[in-house]
Amino acid sequence: MKYLLDTNIVSYFSDPKSPFYSATIKRFSALAEEDTVFISVLTFYETEYGIVYAPEEKKKRMTEVKSMLQQFLLVLPVSAAGADSFGRIKARYRKMAGAAQKTVDRHDVDFILASSAIAEEAVLVSNDRIFLTVQAIEPALKLENWAGHRGN
Repeated sequence: MKYLLDTNIVSYFSDPKSPFYSATIKRFSALAEEDTVFISVLTFYETEYGIVYAPEEKKKRMTEVKSMLQQFLLVLPVSAAGADSFGRIKARYRKMAGAAQKTVDRHDVDFILASSAIAEEAVLVSNDRIFLTVQAIEPALKLENWAGHRGN
């Protein structure tokens, strides 16, 4: 099985105080040897931003986790393969939510992650509720939540 980790799942790895830390680590540790885990290049961008603005006591742990991810997970670049899904998902989401373009635009990274997972035929692992809506729009999106229950 292929998995694509959302940034929120990655952030739980770096925060032992998170209520989602144990469940996420447990599920990650239970993966089979033949499973492949990806992290989007966009998650590296978001993680770097998080490190810059993290409190000093968290920066070291976050940097260590980022380094570990770079060593052990495959980095999935943004590709043209997901562009069709992206356009369809974003347009349908806007129509379904009845939201203004500005509101929809703030979810671009989420839509790109979902589109990348579909193109790669990977399971998107996230604790974000928006992906439940995206999955309703695009049933080809496979989802798992390693955190145990939905966050935001």
